[in-house]
Amino acid sequence: MTQIAKVRELKPGNIAEVALKRESACGKQCSQCAGCFSEARVIAVDASNEARADVGDTVVVESSSGRIISIAALVYLTPVLTFFIAYFCLASLSAVARISLAGACFFAGFAAPFFYSRRLSGRSNSGFYKITRIIVP
Repeated sequence: MTQIAKVRELKPGNIAEVALKRESACGKQCSQCAGCFSEARVIAVDASNEARADVGDTVVVESSSGRIISIAALVYLTPVLTFFIAYFCLASLSAVARISLAGACFFAGFAAPFFYSRRLSGRSNSGFYKITRIIVP
């Protein structure tokens, strides 16, 4: 996925802090569906400065689609899989007990994405974003 961003600050280790708009999944094609109610907000992220951009430059930032898909799979599939695994592994219990325990496992399935998110929040995301080129005005 590529986005247009502006370089805010240069950091050691060939890292640049860039400001980019957080895009929605639909790509903000509001004229087609008229369903968007959220405002796009600007976020600051660290990016690998492979294009040697300077402060104030408008740049093209590329993010790893594979990593986005794997994180989305973790967030959406883990709770569902824990529910079904628990439901079928607890076949010897009554239906009410199976559903109750499987439901508890569903909510416990949110723990893995939560702790993964906490682990990532303290790290630099420069490996996730990469400045590929500078846009000349």
